[in-house]
Amino acid sequence: MKKMRQIRERARHYYTHLYHNHTLFEKGSWLETPSETIQKYIPVIQKTPHSKVLDLGCGPGRHAIPVAKAISPQGGQVVAVDYLPEAIEQLKMYSFQYEVENSVQTEVAEVEKIDIPEQSFDWVFAVSLLEYVSSEAALLQLLLRIEAGVISKRYVTFVIDTDIKEREAGTEKMLEPLVEQNMEASEMKKYLRQAFASWRIVVEKEEQHNIVMNREQRTIEQSKKVITFLAQKY
Repeated sequence: MKKMRQIRERARHYYTHLYHNHTLFEKGSWLETPSETIQKYIPVIQKTPHSKVLDLGCGPGRHAIPVAKAISPQGGQVVAVDYLPEAIEQLKMYSFQYEVENSVQTEVAEVEKIDIPEQSFDWVFAVSLLEYVSSEAALLQLLLRIEAGVISKRYVTFVIDTDIKEREAGTEKMLEPLVEQNMEASEMKKYLRQAFASWRIVVEKEEQHNIVMNREQRTIEQSKKVITFLAQKY
């Protein structure tokens, strides 16, 4: 438990620093564009009048702002949740800047504790969020609550990092990844299939990613398997 708290605190520091040093949609930054997976689905949700979307782990609005801009003309709403107060404050600022303040509802909460009413959302998505829950049991419970919270015929989208390995660049020194659940891809897919067993799986793919990144004043070589999961409720 102490180790998990330490990882969460390091992650809090890293993301707070990131959000303070880069503006939303800043060219060349991680925040430059929404995830390709999310971008592809926006035209679909745009066709649903008065849609309600849940963005879990929203950060300063990398996805919430583009989604809100797309669905607000049809009366749509985005509920955006993050455990970092700094991220939510920035999201509020950006929602005014991009003139979607009436279409974005924000909440500061740990994702495991958020209330997800049953049959409430047309689309629930989480990008690089599920690897930050406190345990595998908590992961399954969250997935089941999401499953119950989606309206019939509607969708979930998840992008999840798994099998993460890190080392200090130019050395053989292995580092501890900055996630709470560094699961094997096969295990993560097992939980997804269990929680959404009765759903139609539209996309389930696994891709190898190798990147070089700067974090905590060091250059890190990271390899990981990224799962993309999109499913529709019957």
